[in-house]
Amino acid sequence: MFNDTVTVFNFQEDKTKGTRIWHSTVLTGVEVQINKGSNIRTSGLESADSVSLHIPLTKANKECYADGIQYLKQKAWFALEDKTGAFTLNPAKDFFVLGDYGTKEFRDDDYNHGLLEYMNTKYDDVYKITTVDVYKTIPHIEAGGK
Repeated sequence: MFNDTVTVFNFQEDKTKGTRIWHSTVLTGVEVQINKGSNIRTSGLESADSVSLHIPLTKANKECYADGIQYLKQKAWFALEDKTGAFTLNPAKDFFVLGDYGTKEFRDDDYNHGLLEYMNTKYDDVYKITTVDVYKTIPHIEAGGK
């Protein structure tokens, strides 16, 4: 358990500059459970979440960290000028990929139909984040995706 590695891609758009950037963060020591079949059988919905990502958190001075990288709520993450060493999970925009795809910035315009479409076409195990739950008692995040 908690032997998986994922790369989280956080989307940021600056409409004044006309830039669309994805910030990637590699997290090790997480658990990915691919469970589409059981969710469809249980709910009857073809659109049921097909994966759950479990990220253990550690706390230090009221801040939360996953694999030594600070987890921030969306507004706090967006407010950072330098996003190195921090990540968020935004169900409206972000996605993750099973595996290590490096930590850097990707320009969306460098890909014909954007980075997400490119990753979906080229790689398996690419999941758009649909839900995020943060737990405090046993600090961890559970993110659903499809």
